[in-house]
Order: sequence, then structure tokens, then C-alpha cells
Amino acid sequence: MKNLFLVALISFLIVSPFIAAAQTPGEVPDADDLGINPSPVEDVDDIVAIIAKVAKYVYIIFFIVAVIVILFAAFTFLTAAGDPNKLVTARQMLIYAVVAIIIALMAVGASLIVSNFLEGGGGGSYGGGGSYGGGSYTPGLSEEESDNIEGSYPEDLYPTGIEI
Repeated sequence: MKNLFLVALISFLIVSPFIAAAQTPGEVPDADDLGINPSPVEDVDDIVAIIAKVAKYVYIIFFIVAVIVILFAAFTFLTAAGDPNKLVTARQMLIYAVVAIIIALMAVGASLIVSNFLEGGGGGSYGGGGSYGGGSYTPGLSEEESDNIEGSYPEDLYPTGIEI
């Protein structure tokens, strides 16, 4: 049995290059030729829009779930009547609601981080790209204007509240 399997494997390995070489060269068909809808993603902005939309839905769903769990936990607290098991259950439900809110906030934050990474380019000292992280950007000026500034920066170019 082992010999039959070994012979079949070796035969396949010897014959497979000839089978692959038998394919005729030609053009690779695109999506329209195959009758498939083309991809809705054409550049980075489309990817960022999809990520933002998914994050928005995750945000909404988790906040709705968190509100429902908080209301149910409040009902459990009110109807516990001193029962320690119900109090523990209600506390756990509140913890789960807080976790749901944290996940919702992280979904929005992750969306912003990914969009900043994809759109930003450069790796600055503030975490990799974006308006402040990828080069010599001066707040209050366009990137071309801030690249033309040499030496010290006047105080009035910076928004209020940011110290140099």
C-alpha cells in the first residue's frame, strides 16, 4: 500500500509540470470579461470609508446592547430584594455593559488609527503619519507653506492652547 501511494505521488510530481505547461498563454481576463462586478475599492479613500462605516455600525450596535444591559441590570438590582446571587448577577451585567461601551469606543478609535495609517504616509514622532506625524507640518498653514518656513516659527501660526 505504501509503495502504491509513493508511486502515485512520484508520478504526479513528474507529470504536473507538463500539465501546467500545456496551458496556452494569453490575456488575463478582467472582471468585466468574466461577468463579475468590479471591486468597489479603487483607492485608499474607499478602504477608509468602508472601515469607517463598519466602525460606525459596531459603535451603534454595542451602545444599544450596552444600554439594554444597563437597563436590565438596573431592573435586576431593584428586584433583588437582598438576594446576593441577583446582586452579583446585576454587577456582572454592569461590567459587561461597560466592556461593551469600551469596545464601541475602541471601534471608533481603531477606525481613526487605520485611516490615519492608510492616508498619512510618513512615520513621525506622534505615531506614524497623519497631519502632525509625517514631516514638517505647521498647524495653521498648508503643507506647502509650512515646508517653505525656515528657522523659527512665529507664535501666531499656532492655534491657541498649543505651547511651543
